[in-house]
Amino acid sequence: MILENVIKAPVVTEKAIGLNKEGIYVFFIDRDATKIDIKIALSTLFGRTVSSVKTTRLPKKTRSAGRSGTVTKRQSKRKAYVKFTESTPFELQMVKK
Repeated sequence: MILENVIKAPVVTEKAIGLNKEGIYVFFIDRDATKIDIKIALSTLFGRTVSSVKTTRLPKKTRSAGRSGTVTKRQSKRKAYVKFTESTPFELQMVKK
């Protein structure tokens, strides 16, 4: 798997920001990525060692669109809860390029 495509975006919700204070960061990831791929991608991206990775799958969501009420399905997503070994907090904008 190409490491640039593993991490899609950071999750920015109240719950995710609350977990940042505990040292746990949440990211949307590729559906086919393994925990090892996530660990390697984040350690090269942020330059920190990863201590644990937990993943969850979010189900497909249905929604009605337009006046006719046609039902469409959004794709399922996958999230990763990542804890780094260093306990110093950092901003997600500090990405090495």
